[in-house]
Amino acid sequence: MGGLGRRRIIQLAVASFTAAMVLLAACDGDETPTPTAAPAPPPTPAPTSAATSTETPTAAPVAPTATATVTTPAPTPTPAHVEPEPAPAPVLFSPSDSTDFRLTVLGDQDDSVELEVSPDATVSVNGQIVPLNSPGPGGFDSASVSLPWPDSIHGADIRQVVATSLAGEQARHNFAETDGPYLYRHLTGVVVSTSDENGVSGSLTVHSMEGHRVTARSLVDLSTLRIGELVTAVVTQDPRSDGWLLTSIERALDSLARLNAAIGAAQSAGDANAAARLRQRLLGSSTYHLTTLVQANQLQDDIDQRRSFEELGGTHAAYRAAMSQAGGGSPTVEAEGIITAVNSQGMTLTIRQAPLPPAEVVFTDTSELWRIPHALPAGAAENWLRQGGATSDYANEFGGQEAHFEQLDLAGRVRVWYEWETGNATRALVLPGAAVPSEAVATLVSLAAQGEAMGPVTAVSPTSDPPTVTIDDQFTGGELQLNFGPDSPLSGDVASMGLPSLPQILVAASYDPVSLAILNLDRLAIYGSQQTFRGVVHSFIPKVQPGNMLVLTIDGDPAAFSHNESTTVTRDGQSISITEVRVGDLIRPTTRYRGNNGGDISQAAEPPELVALSLKSPVAALVHGTIKGVVSRPGGDTTVTIATGGLDLLTLSITGDTQLLIDGAPAGLGGLAFGQRVSAGAYNPVSLEAVRLAFEDGS
Repeated sequence: MGGLGRRRIIQLAVASFTAAMVLLAACDGDETPTPTAAPAPPPTPAPTSAATSTETPTAAPVAPTATATVTTPAPTPTPAHVEPEPAPAPVLFSPSDSTDFRLTVLGDQDDSVELEVSPDATVSVNGQIVPLNSPGPGGFDSASVSLPWPDSIHGADIRQVVATSLAGEQARHNFAETDGPYLYRHLTGVVVSTSDENGVSGSLTVHSMEGHRVTARSLVDLSTLRIGELVTAVVTQDPRSDGWLLTSIERALDSLARLNAAIGAAQSAGDANAAARLRQRLLGSSTYHLTTLVQANQLQDDIDQRRSFEELGGTHAAYRAAMSQAGGGSPTVEAEGIITAVNSQGMTLTIRQAPLPPAEVVFTDTSELWRIPHALPAGAAENWLRQGGATSDYANEFGGQEAHFEQLDLAGRVRVWYEWETGNATRALVLPGAAVPSEAVATLVSLAAQGEAMGPVTAVSPTSDPPTVTIDDQFTGGELQLNFGPDSPLSGDVASMGLPSLPQILVAASYDPVSLAILNLDRLAIYGSQQTFRGVVHSFIPKVQPGNMLVLTIDGDPAAFSHNESTTVTRDGQSISITEVRVGDLIRPTTRYRGNNGGDISQAAEPPELVALSLKSPVAALVHGTIKGVVSRPGGDTTVTIATGGLDLLTLSITGDTQLLIDGAPAGLGGLAFGQRVSAGAYNPVSLEAVRLAFEDGS
C-alpha cells in the first residue's frame, strides 16, 4: 500500500484514542498539513548545549519536457469523580514497509506511555529533544521514550511528538491537536552558518537533506556547533513574524553514538539477529549522512569549503570506526543518475546526477548489481543496498535479475552506493527508467484529482448562453453543472450524438475548476470486465513486457499495468504513440483496463492489461509564501526555498525562462532575498522549476 493510502489508515487508528495527524516521507515525499490557525507562542527554553541538545492549477499546460510537464509538563490530575479512560491497545506507526523506523504507542499503565523508536532516532516533545531509554521493548535494536499518560494526552499538555530517523526515513506525529497544524518540525541537514544571517540575529542556517535552505532564529546555544556538520534541528513558527525559531538541536554523531552502543549491547548479549539489523541500519545511516555532506559541499558556493571538507573527513572517520567495531564494511556515498560514459577496461561509470557534478564510480569483482523490476515493493531496494541479503535471493523474491557490468548501457539509469575514499561501488541498482521525483508526487496526485467528473448526464441546456451539461458526478457525489466555453471541443461520439441526446449517457469530463468550462467531454463505454481509474504516470517502459507501466492512483497507491500494441493512447484528446508518454502525465478516468480484482488495482496478482490510456498534460501548480533561503550553485544555477504555509517547504529551481516580478515589474536574480513574500507564483510540478514568481513591493 502506498504512502498516502497508508496515512489514511493510520490517521483513523490514531483518532480512535488520541486523534493524531501523521506525516510520512521517504517514498512519499515531505508533506505537512496547512495550518488552520497560528500556533500559540512556544515557551522559551533555557539555553542548551548543541551537543546535548490544495492547489488550484493555472489554465496553461506546462511545456513538454523529458518528464511531464518537544519539556513535558506535569499531567493534570484526573478529578476523583471521573473514571480514567482505559489504556488503548498498542498501535504501530510505520512510515514505510521498511523495518528500520517505527514509533509504537505501548501505553498500558495509568501514568505513562512509551514510544518505541530506532536507537538513532531524534525525538522531540513540545519542541524539545528528549533522551531515549535504551533498549526499548522491541529489543536491542530499539529505544523508548516515556511520556505522561493519559491526562496530558487528552488535555493537550503534550502538543506534539516528532520523531526523525537519520537513515533517510522520517515521520511526524501530533498527539493532541486533532484539527490543528503541526507546531514543530525536524530539519536534518548541514550547518551552513551559526552567525547572524539574512538580517536574523542569533540565527542558524541549514541545508537540509531534501535540498531546502532555511534560516531560523535560535533559542539555544550554538557556540559549539561546527560549520559543515550534520544536525537535526527542531523548528517552529515565530509568532512575532513570518520567520522560524530553533527550539532544540542534536548532532548526527550523537545519534551515531547511540546506534553504536546498541550494536555493542546486542553483540555482548549474543543477539546476532538484532546486531545484524543494526549493522544494516548503520550502513544506511552512514550513506545518507555522508551523501548529504558531499552534496551540500557541491551545491553551495557560500559554505566554508575547508571547514566543511574537514567535517566530512571527520564524519567519515567516525562512521568507519563504528562500522569496523560493528563487524566490517565501509561507509558509502550514493549517486543516482544517467550513465554518460562507460570505460569497459577500467570498469568505470560516469553518472550524470544534475544539478550535482558527475560522479565517477569504479566497479570491482565484489560489486553487485540488481536489475530491479518495474514495480518493486517499497523498502526492498533500501534493504538490498544495505546488504540485507544475497542479490539472487532478492531477484527470486521480487523479480528482476542479477546484472553484470558489461550489461550496462549508455543513457541507462543507475543508483549506486560506493566507498567515498576509493570510489569503488559496493552495490548498484539498475533502474527501469525515469520516474516522478518523490517531492513532486503529492502535487501531481492532487492535480490528477482536480477538474475531472464522471457519471451519467442528467440534464443539458443547449440553447443557454453558454450551453451547459449537468453530470451526476461519482467523484463529488453530487450533480455538477459544466458549461461549454468557446474552446470546449465536441468530438467523437459526443459530437455525432449532439447535446440533446446526452441525458442518461455515461460521460467523463475534464474541466477548468475555476470557470467550470469543459475542456474534454467523452462518452464512456465500458465492456465486460473492464474497469477505469485515474492517477499519475510514475514511470514506464515503452518496450512491451509485463508490468511495463507504474502509476500512482488518485489515493497515492502504486499500481503496475501492462501496455501492449493494442493499447490506445491519447493526450489532451490527441492520439499519441506509447513512446510519447511522459513521466508525470495525468491519467484521466476514461483510462480503461481489463481485470477481475474488484477494483483494487494495487492488490492485483498480475499487472492488468491497459485497453485505453487517456492522459492530460499537468498544468502549472500555484505557490505563495515566504522565501526562507536562496542558494546560488556553482555554474550559475539558483534555487529558492519557500515556506508555503506554516512549516511546509518547497524548493524550486530558477531557470532562464523563469519570470521574476516585483510590483508587476520585471526583476533579476538580485531581487531574490530572504524574507520576501511570494504573492503569486507558478511552477512545473514535475521538474520543480519555477515558471513565474511575483513578489510584494517592498518585501
